[in-house]
Amino acid sequence: MRVFSEVMGEAVELPDKPKRIVSLSPSITETLFEMGLGDRVAGVTVYCHRPPEAMLKPRVAAYTGVLVDRLRGVNPDLILTTTGVQRGLINEVKAIAPTYPIPIPVTIYGVLDFVKKVALVVNEPNRGEELAIELLRTLTEYAKACPPLRTYVEIEFEEPYTAGAHTYVDSMLRLLGLRNIYGDEPRAYFSLGRGTIEVDLAIYDPKPIGRKRGSEEVVNWLKARGIKARAYLITEGDELAHHGPYLIRVTLRKIAEICNKLH
Repeated sequence: MRVFSEVMGEAVELPDKPKRIVSLSPSITETLFEMGLGDRVAGVTVYCHRPPEAMLKPRVAAYTGVLVDRLRGVNPDLILTTTGVQRGLINEVKAIAPTYPIPIPVTIYGVLDFVKKVALVVNEPNRGEELAIELLRTLTEYAKACPPLRTYVEIEFEEPYTAGAHTYVDSMLRLLGLRNIYGDEPRAYFSLGRGTIEVDLAIYDPKPIGRKRGSEEVVNWLKARGIKARAYLITEGDELAHHGPYLIRVTLRKIAEICNKLH
């Protein structure tokens, strides 16, 4: 099938029923598994750890670089990437197999569109529709479920970043009824200098390797850095950094539960 890519500015010839998909995005990997297509995934990145079954797949890439020999070795018939810092990978890998980039969503509603786009490029529209409808029900259920608590979010990339208005993270907080203290910043993710932050709720999203520290240890570390909150939520890792179904199905619910305890 022939599908036009807005990102690439050209039509891409894709297999009608891809059977050896390489996903270079943890969020795409998660979405494929959630649609019941894990058996068609031939390769993933070192950051694809959700669901746990994804870690059993051959790891052919990091997030911004691929191991070309490994990638060729899994004989992909379709390579799926995302945008942002992965744009540079597209030209490198499209010589190996048909490649299609799926843009990173900037709103929580865009996560539903993301799911649908993944489904369409692997020619499984019905599976994508079912998953998107399930996630839509959850969004509807939790709309304005929280009081307007002042909320600070910190995501561990190479260094800690917070989320401005141009992110699905801010959009999710707004949907819940929370007030992101950096929600008026007209940008995406950015790092902050040192300083005291006082909020009702602080959410910290570590890398999975960083999650080996206990929650109490992480909270004490945040307090020592001047981040003071009535309550702290430490995620299991990469819950906010990634935008697969888990973000809505699990993380959104956890945030709603803790914020309502503060009401």
